[in-house]
Amino acid sequence: MKLRIIEHFFGDVMSNMYDRIVRRCSEIDVTPGKMCDDLNIRRAGMSELKTRRTGNFAAERVAQIAAYLRCSCDYLITGDEFRPEYSDKERELVSAWRLATDDERENVAFVLRKYMTAPDLPSSEEADTRAG
Repeated sequence: MKLRIIEHFFGDVMSNMYDRIVRRCSEIDVTPGKMCDDLNIRRAGMSELKTRRTGNFAAERVAQIAAYLRCSCDYLITGDEFRPEYSDKERELVSAWRLATDDERENVAFVLRKYMTAPDLPSSEEADTRAG
């Protein structure tokens, strides 16, 4: 009896995970099939997840899917995601980052690393004044 309860619970988790993967794919305008192809995931594995024929999905695979879908593993597994409060400036930066190409992201990262290692960094108040 215990085994059936455990299998039922994990089946629900995995089936719901499938639903969250499909929902997140649609949010970022990617088909689940393309995600599988891009990540070298067997489509049959996703079908097994959907139909609850498997209760075993490797943590590495969940992490790989979460990174691809730009969400947390917690979200894929439980549906809950920690969402910190962001200021308007932070939300604007995150939005710009998500729209940037890989080359643009590399350039921004380079500038930030260079800025963060500069010996004469302004205080956070001075930085806010400059940015504002």
